[in-house]
Amino acid sequence: VEIKGSVDATSDTDRNATIQVPAEANKNVALDFGTAPKTSAEKPLKITEATSSGSGSGSGTTPAEDSKNTITVTMPAATNAVAAETIETPQSTVELTSPSETPSNTTKYTTITATTANNTLVVGKNVEIGTIYVKGGNIRLKNGSKVGSINNNTGGKIIVYRELGATLTNNPTDSNIEVIDTDLDANLETILAKGGSYILPAELKLTKPLDVYGEVTFDLNGNIVTYAD
Repeated sequence: VEIKGSVDATSDTDRNATIQVPAEANKNVALDFGTAPKTSAEKPLKITEATSSGSGSGSGTTPAEDSKNTITVTMPAATNAVAAETIETPQSTVELTSPSETPSNTTKYTTITATTANNTLVVGKNVEIGTIYVKGGNIRLKNGSKVGSINNNTGGKIIVYRELGATLTNNPTDSNIEVIDTDLDANLETILAKGGSYILPAELKLTKPLDVYGEVTFDLNGNIVTYAD
């Protein structure tokens, strides 16, 4: 879905701009904003489930189920950050992406407040976030992403998967936030766990063994896998 018009969540006529996305099994949705929305801390852009009854949304509990689908949100790279975005999708994985190819030109958010399925909120390459407030689900920081701090508002434990090349400026001191450093990208980890085919896009340097739980076809694609030294 390409959103060409500007969205102003702070205006009197569009006070709480909300985009509702159905949580349909195996039906992914991509939202591509041509212009970054105007928001404020009091009036964020909201992305919610059209079919959600509100369970998990701000309830202080982590959703128990894996996601039905993935919602990809692409915002343009700009000097000014999107002030606030609230994600209430307890049945979906949400991935924040940037069209930028260079680390010097990033898509910026000041705050993200997120309720997602267990399969996580994914912060993509060249996406920069000041603070993430987690109300449900887990977090994955992909290679090339940058996050200032993560706050756990779930009432339980969350896991932050940090890929090589991802930056988390303030390591959490909360014992209920576990940071796991991983050499693998999200797609490969899913395939290793459940089975499938994977084409290696670049050389892979492992600091721990690959644990394979499913039937996996692993195509090196001309690349080299090395372990430790």
